[in-house]
Amino acid sequence: MPVSLSIELVGVKELQRALTKLPRSQRRKSAIIMRNEARKIMVREWRRMLSRGGSRNRVARRTGALFRSIKPGPASAKKAVVFSDSPYAAIHEFGGKTKAHRITGKSGNVLSFIWPKLGQRVFFMSVNHPGSVMPKRPHREPASRVAFPKIVKRFQQMTDEMARDVAKETRRAKRKRV
Repeated sequence: MPVSLSIELVGVKELQRALTKLPRSQRRKSAIIMRNEARKIMVREWRRMLSRGGSRNRVARRTGALFRSIKPGPASAKKAVVFSDSPYAAIHEFGGKTKAHRITGKSGNVLSFIWPKLGQRVFFMSVNHPGSVMPKRPHREPASRVAFPKIVKRFQQMTDEMARDVAKETRRAKRKRV
């Protein structure tokens, strides 16, 4: 089950009004840049949350598959989506219980692991796993709380830059007319 995060920005209408003052080509370019910036910040913060944090809620990083599964998703004028397509992202985020199940070796090979009670490596064709209880290890929600102020700050910087650019263009246009 993929886990996704959507950010809906408050004040989008004001931003859109400000963007309408820009030339048409600049508007389209600005909207794309801002969405991409929001997604980049979210991906970076979500990955940071996975790679560090308190030991209580830190997600184990054995292979890095969950870390690599965090990707920017589709975006609209109001939303920037970041998601994980890892099948176990949800159980890490929300906790839960796995059912008892059989584990077999890949491609008919044997399973090999160190059995703690024996203190040595053992080999099996398959094993019956009793199931597990996974504690809650939130990483997506804390990442969004950290990322949101950074996104807003970056949007403010970008809006200020665009306003300066519009003012320059306006002054240039006035000079040409005179």
